[in-house]
Amino acid sequence: MDTQFRNLEIYRRCGEFAGWPANYGLWSWGDEMVVVFARGKLGAKGELHELDRDYPFVPWQARSLDGGLTWIDEPFCGHVPGGLSLSADEHLNAELKVRPRLSVREDLCSIDDPINFLDSETIVMCARTDVEGNAVSWFYISRDRCLTWQGPFRFTGLHLPISARTDIVPLGRNDALFMLSTSKDDGTEGRVFCARTVDGGRSFILQGFVGPEPEGYSIMPASMALSGGAILTLTRCMGRGGGKGWIEAFTSRDQGRTWTQEGCIVENTGSNGNPPALGRIEGVLVLVYGHRDPPFGIRMRMSFDDGRTWGAETVIRSDGGTADLGYPKLVQRGDGSLLAVYYFNDGDREERYIAASIVTPAKDKNITIAVLSPIMSSWAEEERFRRVRGTKRAIHSSGLRQLPARIGRFEMQNDFTDSAGRSASAQTPSSSPGSGFSPGTRTSISDLEAKVSEDVSAARETIREGADTAVEKAKEVMSERTNFAARQIGGVAMALEKAGAEMQNSGQAEVGRFAKQIGRSVQTVARRMEGKDIGEIATMTEDFGRKQPLAFLGIAALAGLAASRFLTASAKRQTAAAPREPS
Repeated sequence: MDTQFRNLEIYRRCGEFAGWPANYGLWSWGDEMVVVFARGKLGAKGELHELDRDYPFVPWQARSLDGGLTWIDEPFCGHVPGGLSLSADEHLNAELKVRPRLSVREDLCSIDDPINFLDSETIVMCARTDVEGNAVSWFYISRDRCLTWQGPFRFTGLHLPISARTDIVPLGRNDALFMLSTSKDDGTEGRVFCARTVDGGRSFILQGFVGPEPEGYSIMPASMALSGGAILTLTRCMGRGGGKGWIEAFTSRDQGRTWTQEGCIVENTGSNGNPPALGRIEGVLVLVYGHRDPPFGIRMRMSFDDGRTWGAETVIRSDGGTADLGYPKLVQRGDGSLLAVYYFNDGDREERYIAASIVTPAKDKNITIAVLSPIMSSWAEEERFRRVRGTKRAIHSSGLRQLPARIGRFEMQNDFTDSAGRSASAQTPSSSPGSGFSPGTRTSISDLEAKVSEDVSAARETIREGADTAVEKAKEVMSERTNFAARQIGGVAMALEKAGAEMQNSGQAEVGRFAKQIGRSVQTVARRMEGKDIGEIATMTEDFGRKQPLAFLGIAALAGLAASRFLTASAKRQTAAAPREPS
């Protein structure tokens, strides 16, 4: 089953301009959800927006109790300092702007009850005056699912202009990173910095700037803690003088003190750009963003390796009337799917409204690709490089990179999600621009030598250091489920063999032979696994790991994922079978 989308309307009023959820926030508690957005009026068409600058943009919110299917709008009951508009000075004429009327000392307060960032019932929303110059920001707290808001609270300890949107990475009970924006040295918009609080929001310190000061801007971060402890931050970028926008990735491995620029992961978000929204579902990162060039709409990409590479761009919808759309936020629904909320339009002089898309990624797709792609690439490149090193022939990498795509065309058996015996096909990660951190680069012979050396050395080191761990993992995975595991691994083997055969027939004989060779080895292991006890399987697995180390790593990862999904499915069936208590 392919990724499915369902588009919905949240808030729409004739003649109104409702917009920019990314400037405010979206939260979920199972099937209960609340989104905050700005509500103003349509007006004269500017460079991008069609809004009335002589009318305030007041904060408003909408609530759903059924996972986003239906919504009821309601007023935002928090106090707005300095006027009526929240996070919207850049869209207003001078007499309606909040910044000239705001007193940080008198209008913003200090927090008494520290924030528990690990409490799902406690949420924080950031707000601001403007996006450039001497902007001021604050935050609100709600502990009753947005029925009431405490604040506005000042960012005590931060002595620089702040243009805050809601992007928070919890580190502990009272410890969190706030990813914020500030103006550049010349006062223009802007760059991202990381602030940290360790006392529940009572005080903050400047942890570090995210990347160097850009020529244009790098703003509106969307951040997430990765499985290894690193922080991934995606930013909305634009060059000097405007033009097309893009999305850049940064990582930090020291809790936001220093940041590494990983590169562009979306090359074109259209004219004026659009901010990213980042979510996770079943270990897969999902990036959603607006596209402000024809066809106007909402798009997404997915990463199966914690953001190191990104798959092909997928169109969620392309029926937008103009470029005035996007600014998404993303949350998980009670059934595990994702809900993306954004603003949208049907054309010029048409109201801007708040819309949503339910995103249900295909089950168990891309598992083979996500696990085997780097392993197969390293294995094949090592062998191929060894054969041509003596003559220093130029090595073109496109043949190797087609292997994951070939594998992705074949179906492998999936006993987890389909009791009728249907299978789920693997989806191919894109090798087109935007599929990795550095799209479009070509690998020279020297670069390939270095990459092969690094990949092979790393793989060998991993095997040496983790041999005992790998054997123990194999024992756990195969326990009482050996026949099931054998079928799963056999499916991988079949896909490899078929991919190899097709590549041999299409002129990629060498790479195809490598794939078929690994496929046959894996198939042999799968057949030998059936009926074996745990001790025999462990011995056999260890022996195979020594002979085929890179293939073994892929099998172990796939088997571990399979077992975890099976145990989860079993637990759900047992829960469903338990009698309900009377209500």
